[in-house]
Amino acid sequence: MFLFLRPILLIGAAVVGFIVLSNMGAAPQPPELTGGAQRCDFKVTADLLNIRTGPSTQYPVVAKLRRDALTPGSGELDNGFRKLGNERWAADQFLTADKLNTCR
Repeated sequence: MFLFLRPILLIGAAVVGFIVLSNMGAAPQPPELTGGAQRCDFKVTADLLNIRTGPSTQYPVVAKLRRDALTPGSGELDNGFRKLGNERWAADQFLTADKLNTCR
């Protein structure tokens, strides 16, 4: 009986191996989002990034983010500042877009 199962197991292992190897070089795909929502996350590159109430250094600081923090944002830019949310802006030069973002 084992002699009969062995070729089937070997063929099955070869098929699985081929499928795994053929998908190893595939680029990661952004996750499917429902309702037309876009993924728009940014990584902080400054040691400590000031979050302000408006798009300039004249606006007060309301929070701070540490290096490598991931924060949601938007595609909206104004005066070199990126809008992160309601009344939240940060200097865009200290933010790096996540590779899986779907926003522009």
